[in-house]
Amino acid sequence: TCFVPGMLAMGAKTFNEPEDLMIAKGLLETCVFMYRTSTTGLGPETWSIDKTQKYNPLTFNKTKKELRKSRDWWYGNDERQVRVQKPNEEEVTQYKAKYKLPEVKPRPQSLYFGNENYLLRPETLESLFILYRVTGDQKYQEYGWEIFQAIEKWCKTKSGFAAVQNVDREDIRGKEDNQIDSMESFLFAETFKYLYLLFSPSDILSLDKFVFSTEAHPFQRRHWNWEKIKTE
Repeated sequence: TCFVPGMLAMGAKTFNEPEDLMIAKGLLETCVFMYRTSTTGLGPETWSIDKTQKYNPLTFNKTKKELRKSRDWWYGNDERQVRVQKPNEEEVTQYKAKYKLPEVKPRPQSLYFGNENYLLRPETLESLFILYRVTGDQKYQEYGWEIFQAIEKWCKTKSGFAAVQNVDREDIRGKEDNQIDSMESFLFAETFKYLYLLFSPSDILSLDKFVFSTEAHPFQRRHWNWEKIKTE
């Protein structure tokens, strides 16, 4: 699922594995691409990739400059490890509302939706938060802002938020016809929490000091005196 990019990014930073960070970035681009290419701007529950046509998230929708930068990373650029080694606080920069993402290309025929529900899930936003804290790349904030706006537009109701039946359908009769009467607890426990943290200063629940449970509850990391524990 789309929490994997965040998991890989944390592992890449912890164990100094820059190749894993590149994989994390590519996987997250695919997850975000599903949101950005749907009619509503929300991501489907599942999607499929047809083997008859190649799709590479590291190259699809990238400019020549971005591809050249990626190529330099793979072949002999000694600076490629620096970003993973730096502390989080040195990486994160202040968000600028004027930052603009490039236009997204249409989905290739080999990439199509399976289950078109949007159930208010947090996984993609969790990875956006982690990748932003690890890399400081503002595009992850912009991706998150687009998703938040889509949730506000298509999921908000008078009494809460609703899941969506079909993320690729824009019903002219009103968004209510495309809503499901369901609001899982993880919307508040995770989805909105990761959105909030995505735009928060890096010293708020720093990844150097806290770990998150499956339901995004933060637990402070503490030093363990193993010698003392053994004697007790």
